[in-house]
This record gives sequence, C-alpha cells and structure tokens, in this order.
Amino acid sequence: MIYPNPATDKVTVTFNSENAKAEVLDAQGKLVSVHSLTSGATIDMVELMFGVYYVRLTTENGISIHKIVKQ
Repeated sequence: MIYPNPATDKVTVTFNSENAKAEVLDAQGKLVSVHSLTSGATIDMVELMFGVYYVRLTTENGISIHKIVKQ
C-alpha cells in the first residue's frame, strides 16, 4: 500500500516483506529515482514536478506497480 494518494511531499510505503526496492517512474516510464525500503518507509516527492508517477515495488513476493498523483 502507498499513501497518501494524491501526494504532496512524501508517500509512505507498506508491504508484507522485510525489504523492497522501489523505483519511481514518470508517466512516460522514465526512471526518476530508486529507493531501498523497509516496510513503513517514506519516499520523498518534494523534488518531483506535479503529475502522474508510478512506483514499481519489488519484494521477494513479486513486483507490484502503483499509480501516484503528485499535487
């Protein structure tokens, strides 16, 4: 789960694993940032422009993709 959505300055990421890799992609699929996370960690979005982004979350359980709107 990733919240809040829409986001303003950061999002919190929760998942059912010990750790994960989160890749933030813009609407065209270009990699914007990469983060190593533990569940409950936050991703800083202050530097990103307003718009739609995707977070590709990779854990030992698989890959999930979440749409995030930056306001």
